[in-house]
Amino acid sequence: MGLHYRTSGLTDCEALREDLGCLDLTCRLGCDYGFVLESSTRCPLCECRNPCDDVTCPKGQTCQMVEVNCEDEYCPPVPACEYA
Repeated sequence: MGLHYRTSGLTDCEALREDLGCLDLTCRLGCDYGFVLESSTRCPLCECRNPCDDVTCPKGQTCQMVEVNCEDEYCPPVPACEYA
């Protein structure tokens, strides 16, 4: 029996799992940034997500994943435009 917490503004994970019905994806890819989600169903595809896909950089720059300096906790790399 799971615990259920409802917080204003947050998605109820249990309800989301029940609604989607497609979270049983068996994929052997080791994706650092998770899987691509099908836009119409929000279900994961067996395809690695690239955070730079949604970033448009100015001419002469490319999107790179860069480390972020955080004081007290780990912060994952984020996409940023950098000169090549």
